[in-house]
Amino acid sequence: MERAVSEPDNHIQHVAYYANRHCSRQWSLFLELVFDELLSSAGQEGASGFLRHIGGRIAAELPIGECDTLEHLEKVINDILSQLDWGYVTIAADNQKMRICHIACPVPGSSPERIEASLLAMSMVLEELYKTWLQQQGGEVDVPIACISRRVEQRECTFLYGR
Repeated sequence: MERAVSEPDNHIQHVAYYANRHCSRQWSLFLELVFDELLSSAGQEGASGFLRHIGGRIAAELPIGECDTLEHLEKVINDILSQLDWGYVTIAADNQKMRICHIACPVPGSSPERIEASLLAMSMVLEELYKTWLQQQGGEVDVPIACISRRVEQRECTFLYGR
């Protein structure tokens, strides 16, 4: 008798498949250990400065240009994320803030704990990536962005940008 796969289980299987396929095997273990060691050695606070710096550098190397609507911004960001094979985002207005949900983050991991560490590290990179891109749109330097949730099984991070 076959077991019926529920919608959430099916989604998690698809994300796990994507996560295992989109990072080259030659780099997967290396990146997993770099994230793990960086967080273990430097601690979350120490690692965050370096990882955010990397996110800012990526945004500077891959500028998004001027976007006139939220939909246009989402499309341009998704085009770049697609080139990098880094998943995709949805962006929505949330009162006076912007909610950015990054789905299928490119995080390696051979265990839930290592995936969690990789997702934490990647969320730090993405925070500065999005903040820098939004500054390129005219956003002020002191406007905060924060990762408000991380979903390990879905490899998903949600950010809130604004005051």
